[in-house]
Amino acid sequence: MRVIAALLVIALVCQSAMAVTSKSQAKLMMEKINSKLEKSHLGRALKGMVTIATKLGYDYQDLYDAFAALKNQLLNNLDNENSLFETQTASHDSAVAQFNADISNYNGQINDAQAQLNDLNDSLNTYQQNLQDAQQALQDNTDALNAAEEALANAEALYQVATAEYSNADQVIGLAVEKLQEAQSHYDNADLGSFSFVQIKNTFVSFAQKVTEATKGMNAKHQLFVKPVVQAMMQVKNNTSQSSIQTAIKALQDLQAYFQKTFSDLTNEYVSFTQNVQSTIDGLNQIIDILQNQVIPGYEAQISSLQAQIQQVEDALALAQQNLQDAQNALDAENAQWENVVARHQALVDRINSEYDLVTQADRIVRNAQAQVNGSD
Repeated sequence: MRVIAALLVIALVCQSAMAVTSKSQAKLMMEKINSKLEKSHLGRALKGMVTIATKLGYDYQDLYDAFAALKNQLLNNLDNENSLFETQTASHDSAVAQFNADISNYNGQINDAQAQLNDLNDSLNTYQQNLQDAQQALQDNTDALNAAEEALANAEALYQVATAEYSNADQVIGLAVEKLQEAQSHYDNADLGSFSFVQIKNTFVSFAQKVTEATKGMNAKHQLFVKPVVQAMMQVKNNTSQSSIQTAIKALQDLQAYFQKTFSDLTNEYVSFTQNVQSTIDGLNQIIDILQNQVIPGYEAQISSLQAQIQQVEDALALAQQNLQDAQNALDAENAQWENVVARHQALVDRINSEYDLVTQADRIVRNAQAQVNGSD
């Protein structure tokens, strides 16, 4: 509608210029008009209508009114376009602000998630190291427990062997003392007729051999005490006097007392050792129980919980990163679309201004032409 009105107005302009001037003036005016019209597609389209339009009759005031109406229409169109552009600008600015707010929010979420992940991973590494330490402690204490139980079993076995050795030695020595005391009794009662010296010799030699056999497994320290006693008993073989028998009895009794004292000390040491080892075993069992049933399960539960939290935060981080990308893409799309809107708006404003200038120039040409005609009259 705007183009048709413009065509009619320009046609009237051409017609007016041709009608109110002389031939020379009309030629000059036509050149000016052609120059103006050639500058736009709209103007060039009017040239073909000029010849027909000049044959029409019209009132100049109608022409001026048409100029004014067209200019008002163009101004209204410009106002409407500017109003629409303001609305679009406000909408664009609001969308950009929202996208930027979303981007800032998602960046904050990403930073928070990454910081939280760092803290969680640090805690996870700490608990994993604690778990490894606890597992190593469990292994160390288990090894120590096995060693303690083995030491206790070995001590018990050695004590049983020692008990058998000391018991056997004590029994042999006791029998030897008994036989010597029996021989001593015959001497004291002067009743040697019923007691054979050969029997005494053989008996002492036999017991000397038994004592030697019974104590041969003992350590060198004990052997130092056994050797003189055996020698004393062997002397009875060559000398069956009362003094030699008494010497042998005294040596055997001293040896028996020594073995009894030694075995008593050994027993006390064994009891003390087994008590200490058993206390160690009890302590190790307690530590192992705590490690197996409390410490290690506790660390494993913490690790499992941290791993679940890390997975949740990683999921949240991935979502925030995707949301950030979507918001950035939406912002880019909005800006790209806005560039098109701005380009369309500017093109339309330029077109309206161009048409407005064209109408204004046409109005000025007609008025100038009319003024020249009136002046010539």
